[in-house]
Amino acid sequence: MSSQQAPLAYAVAQWLQQSSDSASAEHKAKLQHAAKSVSEAFDVDTSSAQQQAQYGSGPGLQAIFDIFLKTQAKMGGAAPAPAAAPAASTSTAAATPSDADLAKAEQLKADGNKAMSAKDYGAAIEAYGKAIELNPNSPVYFSNRAAAFSQIGQHDQAIDDAKQASKIDPKFGKAYSRLGHALFSSGRFEEAVEAYQQGVEVDPTNEVLKKGLAASKEQASSSSSAPSSSAAGSSTRDAVSPPAGADAGAGGFPDFGGGAGGMPDLAAMMNNPMIAQMAQNLMSNPDSLASLMNNPMLRQAAERFGSGGGMPDMSSMMNDPALRDMARNFMGGAGGGAGRGNGGGNGNNNIASPTVRVIYFASVRTTLGLSHESIALPSVPTSLPTLIELIAQRHNDKQPDSVLAGCRWSVDNTLIEIDEIANWTLSGGEEVEVEPARKPLVAASVLSRFSAHHFSPAPSGVDSNLLILLHGLGDSDTPFFTLGQSLQKTLPQTAVLTLQAPHGVPFLDPGRHWMWYPTFDQFGEILTKPNPRPTVDHLKGLLEHLTGACGWSASHIYFFGFGQGATIALETLVDWTKSHADEPAARLGSIVSVSGEFISHPTLTKPSATPVLHIYRSPSETPRDASRWASFRKATSALQLHRLALAPGGADEAMLRGQEWDGVMQFWSRLLRSRSSWELSGDVVPLAPQK
Repeated sequence: MSSQQAPLAYAVAQWLQQSSDSASAEHKAKLQHAAKSVSEAFDVDTSSAQQQAQYGSGPGLQAIFDIFLKTQAKMGGAAPAPAAAPAASTSTAAATPSDADLAKAEQLKADGNKAMSAKDYGAAIEAYGKAIELNPNSPVYFSNRAAAFSQIGQHDQAIDDAKQASKIDPKFGKAYSRLGHALFSSGRFEEAVEAYQQGVEVDPTNEVLKKGLAASKEQASSSSSAPSSSAAGSSTRDAVSPPAGADAGAGGFPDFGGGAGGMPDLAAMMNNPMIAQMAQNLMSNPDSLASLMNNPMLRQAAERFGSGGGMPDMSSMMNDPALRDMARNFMGGAGGGAGRGNGGGNGNNNIASPTVRVIYFASVRTTLGLSHESIALPSVPTSLPTLIELIAQRHNDKQPDSVLAGCRWSVDNTLIEIDEIANWTLSGGEEVEVEPARKPLVAASVLSRFSAHHFSPAPSGVDSNLLILLHGLGDSDTPFFTLGQSLQKTLPQTAVLTLQAPHGVPFLDPGRHWMWYPTFDQFGEILTKPNPRPTVDHLKGLLEHLTGACGWSASHIYFFGFGQGATIALETLVDWTKSHADEPAARLGSIVSVSGEFISHPTLTKPSATPVLHIYRSPSETPRDASRWASFRKATSALQLHRLALAPGGADEAMLRGQEWDGVMQFWSRLLRSRSSWELSGDVVPLAPQK
């Protein structure tokens, strides 16, 4: 299964599983069986917390499909818009529901709320619609469904539901909040002012309504002074163009360029970093496309362009404050930091200020005297430079400016490049890491437990990942250090640490042949019950030193071990997981085991979530459920097995050569933290070290 298939397979399995929850007994088993078949065929697990974080953070499959249908319909496609759940009659004289219907409706509302939390807006709409069928007299069900419609850009349906909610209960403040938000998002600012004003009159203490009213008044005022929408489609508007030689329109919007017939040069457009960033954000946030097409001015521009009217005047379009803010958000950052805002229409009357969790490392932690804190954002979105200023102001008595100035910043495990910091925005809920660009290997007694070690900082000047290399039985760390320096040419922003085993191999040249734990007795005979415990304890102590004094995050430390070195890495993983079971942030980055094995029998209560790539040589594939891998499965829930052919001479234990590195490089490419948002948007090309 390719990495591109996994997210889709996970989404399908999740949709089937969620659909079974509300299905009849007859269909429930069939849907669950289908979900299980998809999960097994594509090796995905909807119950895995790791895969939930990796694949399940976006909108659900139903919501994405709804967005596709709606966008296709808006852009002239033949497909109909997704059908809304049946609306109640506008008559208020509906029959009184039975107690059983009322209870079932409340359960469906709870199901809808759960789907909203999971961003499965299609499922939420369906659940609220079924609740309305059972009890059409509740303004809450209509109000909640309006919120779900707004989340996928179906503001017309949201307006209808919000109006129905206010009709059922004219004093229900949330109905006006939903209505105002949907009207505002549709560009109907004056109507939004009226809706919010009505809401404030019935619920004068509601801060959401008051803020919505103020924003709508501001937009209505700005729109009245901007060119009218009718002018946007006139021939006079077509004649307007930027001055010759202009590079950008209002608001810093880039020049699109044009080819024959007014058609833009698409290749040139995608070479523009701002346009490429906007395209990336549109693809990573499907909801945003529907939101874009619901802006009246942008919709008119698209319609004119589609009918042969030529490219729109971007300078005039940027006079629209809503479009200007939208452009700023789309080009301001990637992923969750792209300034999506707080939605404004969730109708919660007790909204707390959104916060971010800030984690400090190394000298920053020492200077501030704390490891982490939560900081409330003054607005949504808030720029990353503003957060940096807030941190400096909060700890002004410790004079942190010089320390902060030399730090690198990461948001949700994505390293922010220096030139991207000014444009990166936060919406609340993110995890921000602050660490010095350089992490020197601080001397400590724990390092003396190994016979030798070598450290090479990242050539780029930014130590974001630490790769620890452990050699095999009878070898030394010298060739592995050479290997590490070769890998640094490929792996971005990665420091390398090689360790040399603490015990010399008896009867061999001293200083050249080492073992990680006593493997032979004084007569050179192989021990039947070797004890790796002392070395495991030393390696655990080194990890504590690296994550403490040196400022590394455990999740950014990656092990590569060969033979006996791989065994030590695996055994250390088990002990480290036991001692940090209640610390999710202490999870190690990954382990690559080449011909390693377990000596012990792991007894973890819950397997580690650390990804482990185990590479073995065999003339044939060993099934994943074979007893050979039992210890591996007990140690980690994220095991990947990779078989290689036997080495020349039939050896089943040999170091990787040439293209045999491809699987390792692909594995690391998915895990290494140091990729910037621009690097993450492209395809990873596996490169093997030179022979």
